[in-house]
Amino acid sequence: MLSRSRGFSVIELLIAMVAGVLVLAGALSLFSTVLASGNTTLMLSRLNQEVQGIGDMISRDLQKTGYHPDIAAGLAAHYAFSVTDDLYTEPGASGQHCVRIKYWDASSPSDKQARVRIYSHNRGTRQLKVRIAHNAADATALSELCGSGSKLISSEEISVDRLSVVPVSGADSPSLQLTITASHTQRSDLTMSLQRHVYLRNQRVVP
Repeated sequence: MLSRSRGFSVIELLIAMVAGVLVLAGALSLFSTVLASGNTTLMLSRLNQEVQGIGDMISRDLQKTGYHPDIAAGLAAHYAFSVTDDLYTEPGASGQHCVRIKYWDASSPSDKQARVRIYSHNRGTRQLKVRIAHNAADATALSELCGSGSKLISSEEISVDRLSVVPVSGADSPSLQLTITASHTQRSDLTMSLQRHVYLRNQRVVP
């Protein structure tokens, strides 16, 4: 006598479906976590890359400041770094957020060997800019030049929250403390701060 085959009951089907949904939800949650972690890592990597690159650029320029091939030449005096004239702090701000760097660049075209770079930070737009000129003898006040120039970071994902260039007191040789703090525009909790102690190799600093 043949036995009749018995299928799943309604209760067994419901249990199987619930178990399947729970397994699927766990898998989706794990996938979502891994995806979010990877995205966060990518954002931090991009943020770190931008800040490190800008820090390297400004540090190299600061190390060159005051350089002139002929120290005895009268023109060389225009390249000396002045704490008073070449650092500027906007009223109400803390820390110098604008710095002027001047040096002689022998690798430049013969008519543009004087290099003048002004790095400045705008708290309102949270942008870092650089203004490039070639007249070291220009006596225009730094306060009038800060904020002009081209953006150093073109990506809209990165905001620069702070630029500070402060003289280091008590150091054996003239030096400046460079601080850059930036964050990701989509994730304000993702921030990075870089500090560099930069020695002015030419030691041409005046009050």
